[in-house]
Amino acid sequence: MKRLVFVGLAEFFLASFLLASETEAAHEASAWLDFAGKLLNFLILFGGLGYFLYRPVRSWIRNRAFLVQKTLAEAASERQKAEQELSRLTQRLTGLKEELIQLRQKAEEEGRKEKARILALAQEEAARVQKLTALEVEALTKGAIREIKGYAASLATSLAEGRIKAKLSPALHRRLIRRSIERLEKLHEGINPR
Repeated sequence: MKRLVFVGLAEFFLASFLLASETEAAHEASAWLDFAGKLLNFLILFGGLGYFLYRPVRSWIRNRAFLVQKTLAEAASERQKAEQELSRLTQRLTGLKEELIQLRQKAEEEGRKEKARILALAQEEAARVQKLTALEVEALTKGAIREIKGYAASLATSLAEGRIKAKLSPALHRRLIRRSIERLEKLHEGINPR
């Protein structure tokens, strides 16, 4: 088919060239010949290039198509792997969310237990402090009562001494001494009977 086209074009140009040289003037023929020569050079150049480059270009295009198909297949495979990895990571993320919720619940539960433990310890400590405070208050109260009693006794003694001194006259003093001696004598006679 290519040969027929090539032969047909060659006949057309040859016929054009022969007709142009017979009927037209020399000037117009020269322009037509220039055009025909350029066209013939073009066809020979690109026809030869097409003839010699047809197989290598076709092989290159096939290789390129194969590479594109291979690249597309690899890309599809990589995409499938990426989707699987995304699915796995999504499942893991879901698992991590659930694990995070469980850890949060566990931490809250432990926090409540620790709070209850701390409150119990605080209540025990408060009870102990209250008991110690009550014992200390009681001890201080007893000490204060003893001090007050001692002070009251000393005050009563000094008041009694003051009253006795005020009432004690030398005659009363002699009479008390005589009575004391008489009692001692009776006591002595009762212990040592003669």
